Amino acid sequence: MNMKLKPSPCLTCTKVSDPRACDNKNCKSWQAWFLERWALIHRFPRQQMEQAELKPVGVNVGGRHYAAPHQVQAYLRTDPCEKCVCPKDLCSSPCRMRRAWEETKQEVFL
Repeated sequence: MNMKLKPSPCLTCTKVSDPRACDNKNCKSWQAWFLERWALIHRFPRQQMEQAELKPVGVNVGGRHYAAPHQVQAYLRTDPCEKCVCPKDLCSSPCRMRRAWEETKQEVFL
């Protein structure tokens, strides 16, 4: 997360005598802060997937990597979305991992 996180407004609250004991979930300041944090945390897995480095598998021959047949078959059988931790509502478009997997499938099955 590159963005600077805002501290909870409860830390500097003057609306109540003891902000640490306050449990008012209807507080507009707290709700806005919480929803912003929730969205940030919710997007984090997808950002990680987009930034993940795609590492070639197999043997490097002349600058191109060649994987063994069993590695290729295992890779093609495993849809990256099946084990993905990203919330499904953030997958309106395929992530980098899914796009690479689909491209590889097209190359193999053409």
